[in-house]
Amino acid sequence: MNFGFGMAGIVSPVVFGAIIDATGRWDLPFAGSLGLLLIGAGLAFTMRPGQRFIAEPEIRAGLSLIRRCEHAGKVKSPLKRGSVKRGMHERRH
Repeated sequence: MNFGFGMAGIVSPVVFGAIIDATGRWDLPFAGSLGLLLIGAGLAFTMRPGQRFIAEPEIRAGLSLIRRCEHAGKVKSPLKRGSVKRGMHERRH
């Protein structure tokens, strides 16, 4: 998010200036900003915070890899059996 704010702070004045130089109108850059704001607000309603970004099989594969490395003594993992809630990351079959 900080990267996005930083890029907007760099790009916005350049784009504003280019639009004002090309058209001579000060209202167009602000109208464009308003349009982007409304698009962002609309997209915020499509977000699903309860949905995962990683598919369930990928989570299981990652946990399996961590456990294999733990067993081989290659890595000490903060994940201990029982510390991860069942149903969230792994399920009993």
